[in-house]
Amino acid sequence: MALQDFSLATDGLPADVMITPTHLDFGMKPAADNATRDIVMPGLKITALPGAMRKMGWDVSAALMERWFDSPPWRMPELWKAQDERSTIPPATQIDAPYVDETIVTMDWALRFKRCRKAHEEVMRRVANPAAVKLLNKRLTDAEWNRTTRKALGARNMSARELDESCQVNAKPFGSAISTLDDAYGALGSATMKVAVIGQASIDPLDGRASFHIEAAGTYIRDFYDFNGNQFLGLWTADRVINKKELIAHAALNMHVIEWMGDRVGLVTNQSFDAYRSRNNRGGDFVIFSDVHWTPLNISIDLGVPE
Repeated sequence: MALQDFSLATDGLPADVMITPTHLDFGMKPAADNATRDIVMPGLKITALPGAMRKMGWDVSAALMERWFDSPPWRMPELWKAQDERSTIPPATQIDAPYVDETIVTMDWALRFKRCRKAHEEVMRRVANPAAVKLLNKRLTDAEWNRTTRKALGARNMSARELDESCQVNAKPFGSAISTLDDAYGALGSATMKVAVIGQASIDPLDGRASFHIEAAGTYIRDFYDFNGNQFLGLWTADRVINKKELIAHAALNMHVIEWMGDRVGLVTNQSFDAYRSRNNRGGDFVIFSDVHWTPLNISIDLGVPE
C-alpha cells in the first residue's frame, strides 16, 4: 500500500512536524543552492486519539487508551501473551493492580457486537466438551478434591480473575485485523472469550463414578492492552480513523496521504506509543478482564478417569 509514514508530534515535542520533500510527492524542486528545504506541517498529537474515538462513539476504546496514557510507564513482557507453556504471566489474581483493569470492558457492551456474540455462543458450546472435562478435572485436583466426597467449585460472586484461576474450562479467540472498524476493534482487536463453570462434583454411591453438576457458566473476556511489536494502527485525523474502504481506494491511486478531506492525518503505529512512553515517562500496558456474564445451567457431566 502506497502510504507514506507521516511523523507524529507527541506531547512534550513541538506541535509542528518537520517533513522533508522526499517524504511527500509535491513535485517540488530544491532551492537553487541545492540545500534541503523542510516543509512544516501541523502534526497530529497521539493524545488526540481518545478524543477522535469519542467523536466516533468509541467510548470504551477511548477509556482504555486514556488509562494507558494516565498510567506510569510499563512495557508488558512479550511472554505474558504466549499461548503455551512458555507463558510467564502470573496467575490472574496475582497480577499487580497497576497492570490489570477490571472495570472498563463489560460483557453487556461486548455482546452488542456480532463477533463477540459468536465467540460467546461458541464457547458456551464448549462448556462440556472433552477439552473442558480434562481441564475441569485439573481444576478439581488443584482444589484438593479427594474424589470420595462432594466438592463445590466456584461461586457466582467470583470475579473474572478469580474464575480464570480456579474454574475456567475453555476459551475462544475472536477478532482480527480484518474485523469491522468499530469500538470493539479499537478496544480489543484480537481478544479471548473464556468460560468458567461453577457447581458440585460428586461420586455415585452405586458405581463409584465421578461426575460434575454444572449450575451455571460464567463467560468473560481477557485481553492484553499493549503496544509491543510492529503494528499499523490506522490513519487518523483529530476526528476519526480513515476506514478500510477509503484506504484501499486511496492506495489504488498510488497517492501519498498527507491530508484527508482537508484534515491533517497521522499514521499511527505501535512505535508511536513507544515513542510517547520514552519521551513523556507515561504510558503503561495492562491486562483487561471484563465482568462476568452468567448463564444458569443444569448439566451433569461424566468426569471419567483423571490422568
